[in-house]
Amino acid sequence: MAATMGQNKGKRGEREIKDLFIDLMQTAELATGQRGVSEFVKRNTTQSDRGGDDIVGIPLISIEVKRQETLHLNQWWQQAEKQAVKQHVMPVLIYRQNRKAWRVQTYALLCNPKRVSTQWTRVDIELSDFLSWYRAMYAEWLTAQSG
Repeated sequence: MAATMGQNKGKRGEREIKDLFIDLMQTAELATGQRGVSEFVKRNTTQSDRGGDDIVGIPLISIEVKRQETLHLNQWWQQAEKQAVKQHVMPVLIYRQNRKAWRVQTYALLCNPKRVSTQWTRVDIELSDFLSWYRAMYAEWLTAQSG
């Protein structure tokens, strides 16, 4: 029974994140006047059998969602990276423990103040910060698709 409760919690987490992305993408589509792909975003219900992203249809990124009390961040990150490499997109791990806010691990480009060097680095940020970034990236992607 515990496995079923855990699976249900995971599915609820995936649905919550899916709905956030659909809303965000639809908002960007309305703002840019571009037709997008928000209508194709869905949970990957075959992921346990075939692998792949937890949520499909989101351009530019590969999403792994984890809704568990015990964190296994390095293991989850490796899973996210492996999926993203296959698709040539950015890995995104979205995770949450009970009674805590959603967090995101992904890559960010760090540069020094004089822009002498830059480096891609794995970062851990709040979901709201990531969604703000993705909204802008998706709007740019929409504009590029129409041009």
